[in-house]
Amino acid sequence: MAIAGRAGRDLRLYRIVLMKSAARAETLFRQILRQDWLRPALGGLLVGALALISPSVLSSGHMAMRARLVSPPGMELALALLCLKALATVLSIGAGFRGGLFFASLYLGVLAGAVFAGLVAPFAPLPLSLCTVAGMGALATAVIGAPLTMILLALETTHSAGMTACVALAAIAASLTVRRSFGYTFATWRFHLRGENIRSGVDIGWLRALTVAHMMRTETDSLPADEKIETARATLAGWMPRHIVLHDEHNHYQGMVDTTRLMSIQAVPERPLSSLAEARFETLSPETCMADAVAAFERTGRPALAVVDKTGRVMGLLSERYVLRRYAEELERIRRDLAGEKHIRYTPPTRAAPGPTPSTDVNDPALVRHRGRGS
Repeated sequence: MAIAGRAGRDLRLYRIVLMKSAARAETLFRQILRQDWLRPALGGLLVGALALISPSVLSSGHMAMRARLVSPPGMELALALLCLKALATVLSIGAGFRGGLFFASLYLGVLAGAVFAGLVAPFAPLPLSLCTVAGMGALATAVIGAPLTMILLALETTHSAGMTACVALAAIAASLTVRRSFGYTFATWRFHLRGENIRSGVDIGWLRALTVAHMMRTETDSLPADEKIETARATLAGWMPRHIVLHDEHNHYQGMVDTTRLMSIQAVPERPLSSLAEARFETLSPETCMADAVAAFERTGRPALAVVDKTGRVMGLLSERYVLRRYAEELERIRRDLAGEKHIRYTPPTRAAPGPTPSTDVNDPALVRHRGRGS
């Protein structure tokens, strides 16, 4: 079991080298060939040349993985196939071929496990089949970040509780080591290279689904942009909003004015509000997701931004403080869902109004709900 954990930790180095090599190959292909259609052609020629040495480097390696699991190779053959398959995988990704590293990581993990068994054989002879299955689970976990999936796959493949326990230890060790040493799995890192700022799969859906239209405040304090400052001060004498949205006669956005600037002694009363306007070209659209909205607040440095439609009409106002609060609430909700907790919002009882006697039926929904809270 300890050696299985050691194998999971050692495979992280191979996985990090594979990731860096794939990114470096993409950069080299872009520098050498400016035309996009030439890169897959060159990548196909190079992979085809490697296939002349060993056809197992082609495709994702389904049949080759099954063959090596049934009859594990020796250390020399496994090391040669590992290098060839890794090079073919890096060339395929660098040339722009579609697909990922899931099935390829399974085959590479089998070969890496066979190499590991050969390296530790002089000190601690291990079953070759155990090392190949443990290597498959550890490397695939480091690439896609799904240890439970690999544990169940090992159980389905081997039907052995002992082997599955070793695979579980290797997968958990690989997952923890990768996150502590590199920070992300290969799949998440590829999303980062494409501009997606995520850390795990749970962040993707709700960051994209929660848009500005669901968070903005439609009731805005707005005034015409050509209104004089002294008139605006008289209009806002009863209440003092923090941000004032300016618009023209067609309700088109003309900027925002902070109340502190409006009430400043430096503001000339006879001048229009447009002379104090800020953030005229910094707005949000209703379709903007939460991640882009947070980036917009960081880029502009504004505490609030107006929401406008495609024609420039004012639809609402969104503040950075509210966006960050919603972000924290969503994170807490996801944490509770993952932990199996149920968030129940307490509603204080209201005083009964004069009228008929409250129901005492045991099937009354209100009484059932009340008993459920107290139980």
